[in-house]
Amino acid sequence: MTNFSAFGKAAKNETPHVVSFGNDWKQRIHEMRMRIEKERTPVGQDELAIKTGRGGLMDAEFIAQALCLAHGWHEPHTLRALERGRAAGVIPDADKLIENYRQLRRVEGILRRWSYEGETVLPDEPEPFYRVAVRCGFSTPENFRAALAAWRQAVREVYARCFPMN
Repeated sequence: MTNFSAFGKAAKNETPHVVSFGNDWKQRIHEMRMRIEKERTPVGQDELAIKTGRGGLMDAEFIAQALCLAHGWHEPHTLRALERGRAAGVIPDADKLIENYRQLRRVEGILRRWSYEGETVLPDEPEPFYRVAVRCGFSTPENFRAALAAWRQAVREVYARCFPMN
């Protein structure tokens, strides 16, 4: 399988290890993701919210968990679930998703070490943002912003192929 058609099969209970799904289960998961994006992303700071913002880490995490639901996998580790989905051929553009997810996780790790807290929103002030950019290997904040935008766009593109985006 080269697409998320397995989700459709799971929704019809064609997968033996799936207990039950309503016909609209993917839509309901997507609505939950959109609610989190709206409620947990600081207003006006979507581009800085690498976890909850558009195309952030949570997009990949929702894909991973939906795969686990659809296939009856018990895999709490997002990257391993995504890799399992790639191996099974059920994630469109799996390599693109995994590579960009890894980049965002790297930034998250650097941000956590920089602030010594579980932060997932980049600083909005120029000097701290510059310091994080340098620690992430970028010579300018503009290059860092462009890379972040590209990574997140790639993740959201795969998310949009996996879930209905009304």
